[in-house]
Amino acid sequence: MAADTPTGHCPQHPDKPAVGICLSCGRLVCAQCRHRRERAGIPRNICPECLATQDARTSRTTLLARIAVFVLVGLAVGYLINAKEDLPEAAERLATVSEAVLRFEGDTSRFPRELSELFSRPDDVKASWFGPYLAKDTGTATGSQTVPKQPVDVHGQPLGYLDDERGVLIASPGEDSEYQTNLSEIGCYDEPAGDDLLAWVLIRQEEVIKSEEVEEVSGN
Repeated sequence: MAADTPTGHCPQHPDKPAVGICLSCGRLVCAQCRHRRERAGIPRNICPECLATQDARTSRTTLLARIAVFVLVGLAVGYLINAKEDLPEAAERLATVSEAVLRFEGDTSRFPRELSELFSRPDDVKASWFGPYLAKDTGTATGSQTVPKQPVDVHGQPLGYLDDERGVLIASPGEDSEYQTNLSEIGCYDEPAGDDLLAWVLIRQEEVIKSEEVEEVSGN
């Protein structure tokens, strides 16, 4: 039987028949409880509780996108990602992938373990994944596969991705296809080398620095 025509009654309104299933939590919803939210161009059922949760996450990730997502390039040029259409093409690609990472985190409550999860649903997130979060032409496919395995930069090179104590970083080696920057050591406010391009999706390092400063003051 199709998911949109279940048998049973709404748990919130037992006297009303279910007309759909929330594709986030799997609960039955009646006509009064059913909301529709578009994901990847497809309207999907969602219950009021999951709708409120997603709206709260969207507000949080929108704030993160405004204050934490910025792109750094070599030669000490920086771009704040507020007007993506004003960015150079290479920086705009990183901005697009950064936004996709934030949408993934907003839906699943975790950041991707690797960027391929923006195209293919990981086993552990189940119904909370509403991707793909990127268009197919932003990634590479191998052989007969139709689903890209990895987002690429505008030069066709796979993007680098790190999630550690410093924050969440997306990187491009630039036109020369080679990194001059040590991605595992660069600070979130350091200038990358050569024509490397970096996008910090989330900065945790600042909180670590603040914590160390507080401990230093307390110790004195």
